[in-house]
Amino acid sequence: MLNTKKMELSKKDMNFFSEFSSSSGQVSSYMSLILIVFISLLILGSALYLVLILQSAAVRSDINKVTNEMSNQNFTDAAAKYNQNTADINSLNQKYFDMTSLFARVSNMSKVDSQYMDTIQKNLPVDVVITDFKYEKGAIEIKGLCDSSYSPLDFIERLDSSKMFTNVDISDITKIDITGMDLLPAEAAAMKPYSFTLVGSLESSYPVTLTRFVDAAQPVPLSALDSQNLAVGSSYTLTGISSYTASDGSAYTLSNVIINQISLDATKLAALQQGGSYDIRVTSSIEIKLLYKLSASNGGVQ
Repeated sequence: MLNTKKMELSKKDMNFFSEFSSSSGQVSSYMSLILIVFISLLILGSALYLVLILQSAAVRSDINKVTNEMSNQNFTDAAAKYNQNTADINSLNQKYFDMTSLFARVSNMSKVDSQYMDTIQKNLPVDVVITDFKYEKGAIEIKGLCDSSYSPLDFIERLDSSKMFTNVDISDITKIDITGMDLLPAEAAAMKPYSFTLVGSLESSYPVTLTRFVDAAQPVPLSALDSQNLAVGSSYTLTGISSYTASDGSAYTLSNVIINQISLDATKLAALQQGGSYDIRVTSSIEIKLLYKLSASNGGVQ
């Protein structure tokens, strides 16, 4: 009986110490795992540091190589030659533009014949009075006053039948508002109530010229003048002009469009800058100037 109790006490003692032994083993396992992870991170960090050192050395070597090349006389000579070639290209571009502009101006030159005035006077309706006459870019603009809104239409028909003009269009018929005018009764009674504007095209086709300039105080041409002849009444479409790449690779963005010395209104210009299009009806010679500014990607200001 006593032996049995002793054995049970011994077992309890052994179980008590085995619990501490098991816990100690677990702690040792965790420490080993932590040590392995730490050593792994240390090795990985050392490897990354080594890679960075090697990359830094390679970059520094490249920098030194480029620096040596730039300080080389051959590189200096090449850079000077590049600058000279760029200046020569700009000069030749200016000369090319001047030549094409002169050629287009001579080719498209025209003059007014007195027979046009004779024809207009001969076909003038009895109630029509001409107040202004303008000849510009191969077309005649006639402004006048009349008693009836139908009189300008009669005038157009007569001019068309004369075969003197290839195309006659009515630009405007407006009823004159005499309210607020300081007129005597006799003057008001004699005043014609309608004003009109007609445009007569003298040729069957007209040149449309397009040029591109850097938008600056002293505009510099970006390309040669482009010219083509289009039939009267046809349309010339401006499209794909929102940007331009010069011969030296510089990128430009559209800043303004001038048609026959008149700037395009802001709404139509914005549409072109967004990649849209704009149609121009050909009734006379048309001169289009596209102005560009250096793109922000090239260090310019849009």
